[in-house]
Amino acid sequence: MHDLLTGPNGQDFLESVSTYAWDDRGAATSELIDWVAPDAASPDERTAARAGETAAALARFLADRNSSLQAVDSGFLGSDVTTVGKLNPQLTQGLATALGPFQGAMVCDPRGVTGFPLLETPCEAAVLKARPIFAALSTDPSAYAFFADEAHERVDGYLRTYADNDPTDVANPLPSALSYAGRLLGLVAAGARTAPNSPIEPPNMDDEILQARYVMVRAMLARNQALSFPGDYIRNGELLTPDEVRDAFGPNGSEKYSQALASFLRANGNVDDQITHDMLGQYEFAAGAATK
Repeated sequence: MHDLLTGPNGQDFLESVSTYAWDDRGAATSELIDWVAPDAASPDERTAARAGETAAALARFLADRNSSLQAVDSGFLGSDVTTVGKLNPQLTQGLATALGPFQGAMVCDPRGVTGFPLLETPCEAAVLKARPIFAALSTDPSAYAFFADEAHERVDGYLRTYADNDPTDVANPLPSALSYAGRLLGLVAAGARTAPNSPIEPPNMDDEILQARYVMVRAMLARNQALSFPGDYIRNGELLTPDEVRDAFGPNGSEKYSQALASFLRANGNVDDQITHDMLGQYEFAAGAATK
């Protein structure tokens, strides 16, 4: 299957199987690619590379032929129009699963996978190329719920890695982590707002920024015991989480809490500027019109 999908006829093959009205809604077809995600994590370099190369072909197919996938002829003599997700939800879910491990590569994070190059160069063009991938997957709510959850887990990982390696240190080993997080959230937003009546809510960036501030402050307090934070937000020596603050102080308390976190970060390495510039700025770029 790798050779077919990465070969000269691979894109046409994918379109033909994606736009055909399968009786099983694409379940059997999705089995053709169910090896991609597990093989992406293989310790064998060639196995992982084949998975990456196949995933790259799937990604380019969704990116280049999204228009066709958003308007698939259906019904008697093609009298109706539907989407790939409505026609073949099982296949769409299989595509989302196959591409999950490669979300980082779509936002220019080269770590963790092989065989999946930038979709375009430079990085900004690669991120724009990824937008229709998210849009195509959003045509099936289950597929997109999975893909969005994968993205949020990856964003959480970026925040933890950045914070745990000291965001105030110019030698931080992952200096682009906040940019990766912002781009990924922006792509999720772009996809969520593509599908009309989608049950998937786009990211709430006020909440995402609050979470980023919390993760940074918590790590900095743990790293340097000499630092202090307003006592209202400390319980048993631990910084309250955003959810705990909402429960204890309500919505107005959350706003004051966020302001306190931002003030702390500005006073200790100006990390808040990194969050608003890198994470929020890249979110707005990746989301495009979805931010309006």
